Amino acid sequence: MGPRWLWLAMVTLLALAGLRHVVLPPRPLVLEHTSAARATVDPAPADAFAQAFARAYLTFDARQPQSHDQAVAPFLAPGVDLAGTVTPASGPAQSVIWTAVAAHAHPAAGSGLITVAVALAGEAALRYLAVPVASGAGGSLAVTGFPALVAPPPLNDRAPPPNGDDVSDSALRTVAVRALSAYLRGSADQLDADLLPGTHASVPASPLTIEDIASITWTSANEIALDATVHDPAGTGYELRYLLTVTRRDRWYVLAINPSDPTGGSS
Repeated sequence: MGPRWLWLAMVTLLALAGLRHVVLPPRPLVLEHTSAARATVDPAPADAFAQAFARAYLTFDARQPQSHDQAVAPFLAPGVDLAGTVTPASGPAQSVIWTAVAAHAHPAAGSGLITVAVALAGEAALRYLAVPVASGAGGSLAVTGFPALVAPPPLNDRAPPPNGDDVSDSALRTVAVRALSAYLRGSADQLDADLLPGTHASVPASPLTIEDIASITWTSANEIALDATVHDPAGTGYELRYLLTVTRRDRWYVLAINPSDPTGGSS
């Protein structure tokens, strides 16, 4: 093949390449966001961080106002200054008994508003503190501004009713009460007799005794609820609800007692 043919071949290829861009326009450039831009606040460490801040923020003593500023400062982002923003009333010091995360909101990537429920010593009602938290490189966290005392999360007033139809099967009622009694007493061997073979369940460390079963109702096709009055070894009484997952084979068996007590085995 001579130089003339090579030259014609190159011209043809270039023409076809140009035609491709006319018929098929180039794909638009898509800029993908980096993982840092998509990041949100990791809930586990951020929850602990927000709770620790809430404890520091709502603990103070009018006789030592500087101690409050010192306790809060390590949580704050650069440029955020909360010194002197809490003016304790005269009287006994305020202390926190416990905290728990009540709600999350993520107004922007990498930041979150975490609402912490706070129980104060000597107060029956809970306080709710909304804490603005931002995450940074290496999992770093900081409070980015003023917190806010807010209302509690809204109550779900459309929750389904807790009770279904009464369990009328006497055999199932007998198995359910017997299994729950053994479970609460901590009698694992007796409980095993009513568990489906191959299924296992742990029992409470502190025994409880059933005083009365108020009702046994269906909550789903294979789950029943037992409303029971029980008492602990000290004699304190509780009205509690236990959920039992059940199945019928040659007779009724229990598969699980309460979601917090997982069992193994097939249904």
